[in-house]
Amino acid sequence: MAKARILVVDDEQGMLEACGTTLRKLPETETVLERDSRRAAERLAEENFDLLITDVRMPGLSGVDLLRVARQRDANLAALMLTAFPTVETAVDSVKLGAADYITKPFLPADLLAAARRLLEQKWLREENQSLRRQVERPYAFAEIRGQSPAMQKVFETIQRVAETDFDVLIMGETGTGKELVARAIHQRSRRRDGPFVPVDCGAIPDELMESEFFGHERGAFTGAQTRSLGILEFANKGTFFLDEISQLPLRLQSKLKMLWHNADLV
Repeated sequence: MAKARILVVDDEQGMLEACGTTLRKLPETETVLERDSRRAAERLAEENFDLLITDVRMPGLSGVDLLRVARQRDANLAALMLTAFPTVETAVDSVKLGAADYITKPFLPADLLAAARRLLEQKWLREENQSLRRQVERPYAFAEIRGQSPAMQKVFETIQRVAETDFDVLIMGETGTGKELVARAIHQRSRRRDGPFVPVDCGAIPDELMESEFFGHERGAFTGAQTRSLGILEFANKGTFFLDEISQLPLRLQSKLKMLWHNADLV
C-alpha cells in the first residue's frame, strides 16, 4: 500500500513540531507540516493528502476555511480539527463540512496518534469497500467448488500443492470450467489467505479504462476523474490478484505488470 500523507496546519511552531513528532510514529506515513494557512490552502488544492489535521483559529484562513478548500478537491478527505477555544458554532460548521473528529487543546500525544490512526484506517476501509463494490457489480463471482469424483480429488490435491508455493500460477480451461474457483481455492489455502482475493475479468473492462482500473489515477487525469482513485492492484497487495481472460490484456500493460510482479507481494 502507498504511503498515507498527512497535512498538519497550525500557526504555533511548538504545537506544529509536537504534532509532527507524534505522527511520525505511524508506519508507512508521510507527515507534512505547514504553519502558513494560506500556503496550506494552496497545497490542499494542488496535492493529494489522506488526512488533514488543522487548528481552528489561525491568522489568514481558519481551519474551517481550509476544510472547505479541501472538500472542493477531495470530498472523502479525512479531517481532524484542533482548538483551544471550542464553540458549538465551530463544531457544527466543521461537522457539516465533513470533519471526522475534534480534539481540544491541550491534548495527550497518544490521543492524537490514536485519532489519526483511526481516521486513516477508516478512509482506507471506505476506499477498499468502494473497490470491492466495483468488483461485485461485475460478473466475476461463482459458487464454491464441489465434487467427489477421482478427477476432482486430483484437482483438489493439485490446488493444495500449488497453494504451498510462492510461484505465479497459470490456470487453463474452457469457459465455464471454474478457473476462478480454482484460483480462489488456492488463495484460501495459501499464506496470503488473510489478504484480499481480487478477481478481474480482463475482457469486461474497456481498454481505455483498464490502466486506470489497475493502477488507479489522480484527480483530473482524464475527463470525469473528479477525485483520486486507488487501483485494484493496490488493494490486492499481500493477497491474490486473479486475471481472468488474460489473453485480452493489452500488450502495453504487460511490461508494467511484470515490474509489479517483481516488487509486490502478490500471487
